[in-house]
Amino acid sequence: MPDLQFKFDQTQTLQQIQRLVMLPQMQQALQILQMPTQELTPLIEECLTENPIVTDEEDFEDEEDNEETLENNTEEDDSLKFSDQDLTILQRLDEDFTQHFSESGDYRRLSRSEELEQSLFIEQTICDHPSLYDYLMQQAQESFDTTEELEAAKILIGNFNESGFLNTSWYELEFLYNLPESRLKPILAIIQTFEPFGVGATSLQESLLIQLRCLNKQHLLSYTIIESHYDDLLHNRIPIIQHALKCSTTDIEQAIHQIAHLDLHPGTAFSHHTTQIVVPDVTILLEGELLKVMVNDGYMPSIRLNPSYLRMLEDPNTPKETKEFLMQKLTSLKWLLRNVQERNTTLERIATLLIKYQSSFLLSPNGKLVPMTMKIIATELELSESTVTRAVSNKYIACPRGVVPLREFFSQSYTSETGDHVSAHTICNMIQQLINDEDCHHPFSDATISELLKKSGISCARRTIAKYRGELNLGNAQQRRKF
Repeated sequence: MPDLQFKFDQTQTLQQIQRLVMLPQMQQALQILQMPTQELTPLIEECLTENPIVTDEEDFEDEEDNEETLENNTEEDDSLKFSDQDLTILQRLDEDFTQHFSESGDYRRLSRSEELEQSLFIEQTICDHPSLYDYLMQQAQESFDTTEELEAAKILIGNFNESGFLNTSWYELEFLYNLPESRLKPILAIIQTFEPFGVGATSLQESLLIQLRCLNKQHLLSYTIIESHYDDLLHNRIPIIQHALKCSTTDIEQAIHQIAHLDLHPGTAFSHHTTQIVVPDVTILLEGELLKVMVNDGYMPSIRLNPSYLRMLEDPNTPKETKEFLMQKLTSLKWLLRNVQERNTTLERIATLLIKYQSSFLLSPNGKLVPMTMKIIATELELSESTVTRAVSNKYIACPRGVVPLREFFSQSYTSETGDHVSAHTICNMIQQLINDEDCHHPFSDATISELLKKSGISCARRTIAKYRGELNLGNAQQRRKF
């Protein structure tokens, strides 16, 4: 057998790899572009608060001193130097931003005591109404005698979701709390008698049955339908229920009417949902016969540079490390302002094109959307489609028609037999109108709706009809049918 010998050699090779590295400034630019006004405001405040080169004090030296400091600061390392254009931007920071946003305007940072007072007010406002957990625990303390029972009730109630349902399995509860199903089930049965009726259920079906039992209506037809024909009820298979229970259509209708008055989410009455106020990112105003675009920039506070730090940049005795730190902070401020301005410019350009394409929709309550995709906007503005997507994400536009999500202006295009382009928004309105006008005893199927649209000159596949019907929260023909 020949001898096997292995030889190991260590060699050094040079390999060239192309890799895209995203600088922090680029990451910030993408983040700011995608942010709506409500999210952008706290980000800007945080950046300005953390930047020592920015101050909110009112005792400043002459603004010309700030400008001279920036002009004379030319001896820094090349990697930290600004171009002439950059220096011009920084020189105008005090003057332009103070004039534009008004130093004595509404913007003012809260003092620590004001923040604490505001926080306490919010907490007290919220605490005026008990949570679902607190409300159920109050009843549990009155219903259970032993510490063990109360502890088990606390565990169960703590695992209820916002609707008041127990979504955690018995296996998980036993694994997490070392309590077997045999000990927890009797406790849950008592909790299911608590108000609001229907809490403690493991499914919607069980919650509806609990509500009827708590109201002493378990003898009614509605209880039997939910208990024995729940799936048929969900799919509107009324004839099957009627045949199985040997009852009239009138009786079934009355039972369904009773079921419709039950609470599908019994726990949500205790949820604290704050009303979301939509702040438009762009406003389109009608001035005479012309539409004008205004980007909301009211979130920008007054910005003043700290003259002490600017003098330190000019002082030759300032340590190099300190100068580098201050220049980095100036650069950070410059990029923040540049990225915000770039975001606003992009929004303004997009809104200007909306006026060009969608003036009818913007001005009239009955105006129709012209089919328009983000690719069309991107091509015309010489931007990437992803940039347009980020720019319109979660943004709102205020126009004579009202406040509208910016994304609503973009939709798929369909071509009619006459060659006209029809937007998906128009198709949805047509589907809605057809269903509103249909015979509720013989509703249109998706295939029938597709044929009706075809007669109107619009070719739209059955699958597309089903998709848009789902977006409109409309059931299929079987679910919409009334018997």
